[in-house]
Amino acid sequence: MVPETSQIGKEYRSPKYVFTKYRITFREFKGFFHPPLSYLTGTHPCAYLHTGEETNMGRLQPGSTGRFTTRVESSHLASAMGNTCVDVLATPTLAWMYENAATEALAPFMEEGEISVGTWISVRHLKPTPPGMSVTTTVTLREVRGIRYLFDVEVHDEVEKVAEGNIERAILDRNRFYRSLREKAKVRNED
Repeated sequence: MVPETSQIGKEYRSPKYVFTKYRITFREFKGFFHPPLSYLTGTHPCAYLHTGEETNMGRLQPGSTGRFTTRVESSHLASAMGNTCVDVLATPTLAWMYENAATEALAPFMEEGEISVGTWISVRHLKPTPPGMSVTTTVTLREVRGIRYLFDVEVHDEVEKVAEGNIERAILDRNRFYRSLREKAKVRNED
């Protein structure tokens, strides 16, 4: 059953959710946030509140970029991650670089008490990079869906493009996120 909504100034209410111009606050919150599928697909009657440009004011806009640069060190190599005798930039290190670039892109636009977390990543490792070389990761925001930000990613060393892919991050309320972790730990400890 889809809850009815009513408009109260800039705030929209339903029996379970309160939608404001920039965020959703949850009543009856139990566990980690998983919105109804209809909300994510845009078919929920309130989904438009987070899909239009008007409600994304003050947030990162599609086309915006972020960068993260590092020098390839021994801890970044495939050989340091179990692939012995392969002294090149490791694919898991690329994932870490994606995370850093996307986090840097979002950080200036986040409000007090918010955190961003990775929700999905795709890494295509194209060319090897030796130790000591500088590597720059550039993320470009492709789309915003509610609390989710999807970035296209390119990684270049000093010579050529070495990786490409995508990363999605979600902006969450820090207190709710850590409360859900504590509840999860409590359940584990009860077993």
